[in-house]
Amino acid sequence: MRNALRHVVGSLAVVFGALAVTVLAAETAPGDALVTSSATRPTYLVVYRRGPSWAEGKPMREQQSMREHFRYYLELHRKGLLVAGGGFTDESGGAAVFEATDDAAANEIIRADPAVESKVFRFELQRWKPNPWEEISKKEAARDE
Repeated sequence: MRNALRHVVGSLAVVFGALAVTVLAAETAPGDALVTSSATRPTYLVVYRRGPSWAEGKPMREQQSMREHFRYYLELHRKGLLVAGGGFTDESGGAAVFEATDDAAANEIIRADPAVESKVFRFELQRWKPNPWEEISKKEAARDE
């Protein structure tokens, strides 16, 4: 699992490094404790794998709770928390990059996911520090001049 996570993190770092530099926060309902300015929120990576309730032989889209899982992630996007997410092409699970105020809030977000609650997915959650590749590139270019 650790090697798979390293592979996913490496791949996502290339794709999402620039996104981590600036993520715009969406308007949220007053009192939403999970949403703060994106400049101060830590970033998290969650990797989902098939859980004990996964129905073998069924595609991911037909698994129990997947419609609710999708709607849940759509709401995270609307709140300005979701940076990116999606399923693996081999249907073995998926991954998402999101922001939360702290580790407890990140855990709360993932444990409230309908696909986790129904045990269709198990997960591994990591606080993630993506490299700001755009910034790094500009600094390196200026240094090379």
